[in-house]
This record gives sequence, C-alpha cells and structure tokens, in this order.
Amino acid sequence: MTNHEQRNNVHLEKGGMAVTTWTLRAKFAVLFLAFPVVASADWTSMSFGTTTGSSMRCTNAFSGYWGYITLPLTRISSTAPDGSQSTAIRALGVSPYSISYGDRPNICVQFDAPNPGTYSAWVDARYGYNGEYIATVYVTGTYDPPAGWVNPKYMILGVLYAPPGNRSSVSYNNNTVVGSSTSVSDSFQNAGNVTLTMSSDINIFGFGVSETSTASYSYTQQSENSSSVAISQTTSKVTGLAGFSDPNYGVNHDYDQIVVWLNPILKFRAGTSRIHWTGFAWDLNDPTRPDMDVINVPVGCLNGDFSAPHAMAPTCQAIISGPLARTWAQTNVDGSGPGLTGTVPCIPGSGTDLCNLLAADPFSDATYALTPAPPDYFTSADGRFTACHNSLCQQTITYQPYITNSYSQGYSTTTTQGQTAIRSYSVGWSLDRSLKFGVFDYNFSGSLKYSQTLTWRHQFSKSSNNSNGQISQFSIIGPDPGYAGPMQFVVYQDNLYGTFVFNAQ
Repeated sequence: MTNHEQRNNVHLEKGGMAVTTWTLRAKFAVLFLAFPVVASADWTSMSFGTTTGSSMRCTNAFSGYWGYITLPLTRISSTAPDGSQSTAIRALGVSPYSISYGDRPNICVQFDAPNPGTYSAWVDARYGYNGEYIATVYVTGTYDPPAGWVNPKYMILGVLYAPPGNRSSVSYNNNTVVGSSTSVSDSFQNAGNVTLTMSSDINIFGFGVSETSTASYSYTQQSENSSSVAISQTTSKVTGLAGFSDPNYGVNHDYDQIVVWLNPILKFRAGTSRIHWTGFAWDLNDPTRPDMDVINVPVGCLNGDFSAPHAMAPTCQAIISGPLARTWAQTNVDGSGPGLTGTVPCIPGSGTDLCNLLAADPFSDATYALTPAPPDYFTSADGRFTACHNSLCQQTITYQPYITNSYSQGYSTTTTQGQTAIRSYSVGWSLDRSLKFGVFDYNFSGSLKYSQTLTWRHQFSKSSNNSNGQISQFSIIGPDPGYAGPMQFVVYQDNLYGTFVFNAQ
C-alpha cells in the first residue's frame, strides 16, 4: 500500500466573498472500501465582515468525497466579544445531505448577534460513510448597527403625595427611592427584537457628544433587567413638599405633584433586525442645561381646581405656558409642535399629554379608593400601593389638634402582588436633523409599532425594593381645633415611583 500526503491551497469565490481553503488529504492506492480509513481534515475560514443585522452565508469546506454528511454538525462553539459563549453564530446545516464522488457541498451559517461587537465560532462537519472526515470552518463577524437618538417630549419620573395638614411636610433625602423603572419595548412591533445593552452598573447620563450632557448630580440610571432602566434620585438630592389642610379629609390631593422630565433623550443602536436601547441622556438645546430639566406640576394645575381666582392660578399658568411649552425643542415627527398637548381642566379620555400627567396620580380620580386586597392586606387591589409593614416603617400616623409628630420612615419590601404594578402611556417624539433620512432613521422608524409615538411602560422597580431601610422624614403637625376629618392615616408606598402616600383610615 502506497500512502502519501498532498497539500493544496485553493482560492475560491463564493457569493462575491473570497475564501481560502487549505486541504490535507490522505491518498490511498487501494480501493477506499477495502481497507480501514485514515481520518482526514479540511479547513477554511469565512467572514461576515461588518453587518447591521442578521445574515446568512454558505461556504465550501470539502475537498470532494463520496458518502454522507453526518448531521447535526458538531463543535458549534460561538464566542462573544467578552469571551463568553454565545449563540450569535449558528450552523444551519450542510447542503446537499447526500453527496456523490467529487461533489462539494456547502456549510451554511447564520450570524445574528444579540449585541454590538465582534464574534467568532468554530463549526465542524463530519462526512464519509462513517464520519471519518472532518471539515472545519472558522467564522467571524462584527455586528455594528448605526447609533442615534430620539427626543421624546417628556417622561414622568414620579408622584409626590401631600401629607395631611398645611403645616405638615415630607422630605425624601439621603435615599434613592424617588424615580421610576421604565421600558420602551411596547413601542416596537416585535418586543423580542428590542434589547437593553447598557451596563448593569449605576452610571451617569449622557454619551459625550454635543447634543447630550454627560453628568447629572440629581439622578442616576441603572439597568433593571433586559428591557427596563431604573432612574433614581441621588442621595445628595432632596425632594419634598408640604401639604394643605382639607377641613373634611385632612389630605388635599390637589397639592400632590407630578415629577416630569422635559428634555429626555433615548439612545439607540438600530440594526436591520434588532433595536438596542443603550440608556438615557438629555437634550442640551434646553436652556436649563447642563442638567436634566425636571419640574413638579401640582395636580390642581391639571384638573382645573387651581384656576383663577385661586391663589395658585398664576403659578399654574407660568408652568403650562413656560416649561411645558418646550419652545426650545424640535417639531415632532407627526408635525405637531414641541409643547405638551391638552387643556385645563384635562378632558378625561382625550389622551392628551396633560391628561397623561394627571392620570399618573390615581387620587386625581375622585372615584379611586385605595382598598387593601387579601390575602396579605398590605397591597392595594390594583397592585399600585403597599402598606408599610416592617419595624422601620410606621404604618399608622396620628393627625389630631395640638399633636405634632416627626417620623423617620423606612421602606418595606414590596409584596409579590405589588411587583406587578404597571402603567403605560404614549408620548410624541422628534428626531435630530442630522439623523433624518439616514440608515438609523430607516431602521428605527421601520421597527416602531406606531410611527409617531413612543410608549413609556412604568413598572415596579427592584432598585426601590432593594432600598429597604432607607429613611425619609415626615413632620406631621396637627390641625386647628374644630377639625372634623380623619385623625389616623395609613402610610403606603407607591410601587411605581417609590414615594409615600397617606391614606385615611
């Protein structure tokens, strides 16, 4: 028996892509079927280059033998940019399955990376009657979707609830519970193709270009899961408000405040098959720069209760015609102006921006009742509020004439029922002029469920839930003699926004 090795260097052209194949083949001077077979291996490499979405390619790694391809393919080892295992590169199969002598079938591979970066993989295929031969393809590809940003008109960060009495007050300082956890997955046709690719660590806002700022001393952002970002106030920021006495109920929810962010930017990388949300920044066209433009809007300014001749009427008018008009911002993609829409009082069911703000506070609806639901009796039936129920959290506070109490209130872990709280609303958006009619605009707009609005989805925040033990202060000063309203209030936490609400018992 004569045995020798032959090494070939073959330059192939496949679908416009150059592929170099090295073949190491054993030759035998006797019939292949009459004697034991010595294994042989074929090697090739294939590159997807740089792509903005999913793609599929095939290449030939076989030197040409008769027999069968053994499926499934073996050693499909795909590596992500950080060195971890990944499914970004997947072997689709070999075609055709059965080959004749001299045929050269293809190994077909799909590249569909979950995050931007360079990926690699080794793919093996065995062939021959008993799988004696191995064809190996080393595959590489870089996923680099175009980056850009969109400018929603506003986002609700929280609701501050007035304590009982015009001399009482509540203060949120040295804690991070005030804020919201937000997802935008509902904005897109296929939520499964939207991923959050920002760091899981707490970080500053912005991404260091002229349109956005790079630091905030008031709020931080942190990924909560694969689709939502938690925005929380920093420990150096102090948020609070005073109440206003109601002779019948003790708490006047007209003095609750909606915390509104007016210059948010959403950062994206928009590929042909997947949208990557990379976090928040804010628009430096806003004259409030270099920080986030966050204002508190009293409920009475939205429902009409503070209309003239009420003493708060000038303040309300200044807010609506001033910050909420957003005269510095661009026109929205639907052609409307940049200001928040709606009239005062808000017309229920109109879907205007002012109505969206008002609806963030359930107590703005006179028919709303905070009723604990069994079996735990801590969380309201709608899941929105959970009563304090640990040693650091005083569940009941007293509000009576001649009595002044100060409370240092800790946060409780939200019950399971409260972790299902969700609130959604739609908001208009604009696109920076430099991005219009480009690849980013085409990919992003084509992925939206509704081309002219984005959908904010506020939900329970694990960041607030993990703040168990953080302290806020209440100063509850009793009413004047003759007060006939409730004298005890149960303290609840808002499961969406982290703040306390005082509910008459």
